[in-house]
Parts: sequence; structure tokens; C-alpha cells
Amino acid sequence: MVRIAIIIGLLVGAGTTSAAEPDWLQSLRAREAKPTKTEEVRSPDGWFRASVPANPLGKVESEGGSYSLAFELAPGIQVSCELIRDGFDPASLLSKTAITSFELLEKAQGKIALRAVERTDAGRFDSSPFIAVDWLYRVDTPEGPKVGSLKQVAALKDGHGVYCAQNDVGYSKSFEALVRAFVQSLQVKDPPAPGIYEDISVVSFGGAKVGIATSAVSRDKDGDLRVQTSTAILLPVTSDTLRAQDEFNVQFVRPDGTLINALNVTASNGEIEADLKLDPLQDGGWQVSGQYKGKALEGRLEGEHAPTTMLQQAAVRKALLARPDPVGGENVEWQWIATDPLRLTEARLKVVGTAGEGLYKAHESAGPMQADSVLERATGFTQRVDMTLGPLAVTVERIYARGGF
Repeated sequence: MVRIAIIIGLLVGAGTTSAAEPDWLQSLRAREAKPTKTEEVRSPDGWFRASVPANPLGKVESEGGSYSLAFELAPGIQVSCELIRDGFDPASLLSKTAITSFELLEKAQGKIALRAVERTDAGRFDSSPFIAVDWLYRVDTPEGPKVGSLKQVAALKDGHGVYCAQNDVGYSKSFEALVRAFVQSLQVKDPPAPGIYEDISVVSFGGAKVGIATSAVSRDKDGDLRVQTSTAILLPVTSDTLRAQDEFNVQFVRPDGTLINALNVTASNGEIEADLKLDPLQDGGWQVSGQYKGKALEGRLEGEHAPTTMLQQAAVRKALLARPDPVGGENVEWQWIATDPLRLTEARLKVVGTAGEGLYKAHESAGPMQADSVLERATGFTQRVDMTLGPLAVTVERIYARGGF
């Protein structure tokens, strides 16, 4: 269930350039850890346990709702991880911890003369979304320049956050295997009940995977639905600078698909840009309240239309595609998005062709944003979205889905 408006706010930036690498650096990159037996780790309070293909170093430390762990990936090669019970904003966390990590590296190794984003990545470990970034840097030391590598991964599992980092050139596959095993095997005390639907999409920018978009639907004892969508995008804007954008939306929806209320939280580089609520008024209108761009915001939502919920969107699109000949069919929705919080954004869709068995092509617009999408006839859900920002292509492609409603 992807809305093209979630991508509004991305900035186009300069990318890194590559050159031929010396043999010694290629040799360092090729290093991997030897296979080792799987070891179990547990928190002292019994809240979690997990298994990883590496040797645990020391005890699990607990402080302020998070747990710190360390593993020996290979002799002298360490991986540090943190499990955060309340979760986190993945993109902002990676951006902030990169800054902190380079400050600590300078104190320990010497002045960092150069650093560059080598790679960004995004995907899933089973049903857990993740984003990752690799850095390459050069340190000036009395013995001469030295090259280092910082690898970072942030993942979410059942509302909890996992962050892992490794600071050595090479061991890329071994590091990913360790993080994957930790996330997949993670078991916590009193895990949340599974919802009725969830999905994960990968956001790519100019061919590079830079973020994730997720949806989750759960039902309460009264039959009302909680629809949560989130995005986390980590975009290189220069060779050594990242922009982090995290957005979190919740809609509380009646069984008939109509909206009860909603909230939106948007952060850029860890700074809250919007923290807004949408509540009904007695006369049938809607009230917006909260903080927006550092100031208090309160006002009536303009226009006579009701905000479209994600459930309504899926139901209308499913009905549209169920027609004997859906091509040419059109639909209009009214979306509440943080970029224009006191007005509803008109979103239009037109079915323009087929895209394979049970799939249809559509052209969509939301405000100034134009996109081409692929929709599933059976569900009305979006499988893929393609658009352009400046000279670069943006793609949001679903890679995982479970359940339905």
C-alpha cells in the first residue's frame, strides 16, 4: 500500500565517483571470516535471546531501555550491536551514529582527512526491514595515511530496533550474515501479536537502494483498524554527507473504511519537522493540531472532502480493477500529507494498460508529483511505483507482503 506522496521531500544531491583501486585495497576488501559455530546470547533480565555465527565478547549490557552487545567476527575484528526496545527512526539513527562514530575514530586513530559514502542498501531480513550504509575513509597518522571502512545497518523487528556496526575493511558478507542471523533469531519476552497485514517496499534513487517503506494493519477488539505506514530514506547529497528522512503515519479506521483520526510525524536528519494530529469536528470537518517546522499549528482542514484512508484507497482500486475492462478507469482521492497539512492533496489515478497476469499499469499524481505504478487486480495494492526527481529515477518496489484485509 504505497502512496506516491511519501517521496515528496527527497533532495537530489551529488553522488560519489569511483576510480581503480590498488591491489592491496582489493585484497583487504576480499577478507571474510571463517565459518564458526552459532552462539546464543541472552540479556541478563531474560527479555531477549538470539543466536549469531560469531563469538560473543563480554556480557550483554543494559541501560535505559537498550542492550549493548559485541561479537568477535574474526581474530581482532569486532562487531558492535545495540537492541533498542522502543525502536527508532532508522535513517536518522544511521546519520547520527555516523557522525558520532567518526568523532570517536578521530580521537582513537588520528585526523580523518577524507571520507566517502561507498554504498547504501535496503531490504529485509525475513519480515524485518533494514537500511544500511558503508563508508570508506582515510586517516593521516605519523606512520602515513591509513584506509578504514565503517559499515552500519539498522533494522526493525516487531517494533524493536537493531543497530550494528563494524569498523574494518573487508568482512562485508560475514558482517551481513551476522546481522541477518541476529535479527532473524531475535526472540523477546511478550512479543506483540501479529497484525492482519504487513508489507515492505524498497526505495531506490538513481539505481541505488536508499530506503524502505512499510505498512502494517491490525484490528482491535472493537473491530476498528490501526493502519501504520512509515518511510526511512538515507540519501547521499554529497560524497561525504547524508540526508536522513523518516516519516511515520497512523490512521485509525472504522470497519467501513472511514477515518476516526490520524497522526503524522516527520523528521529530517533527526530533527522533528512535523508532529501533527488530525481529529474530527462535531460539524463534520477536521481539525489539525501539533507542531510544524518548529512552530505550533492549529487550524481547520480546508475543503469539503473527507480524507481518504488507506483502506478506502485499496477498496476503491480493487473495485476499479475488477471491471471487465479496467483500462481507462479513473479515481480521485484526497490525501492528508505533512507537506501541506492544512489542505487535502488531490491524488488522481488512471488505469492505462495491463502489466502481466493480474496486474495493471496506472498513471498517478499527487499535487505536483507524477508517477507510473503497477497495481494488483486481486487486492488493489501497489506493487511498484516509478517517478523522476530531476534527472534521476525513483522507484518504490514491494519486496514482501503477508496477510490481507
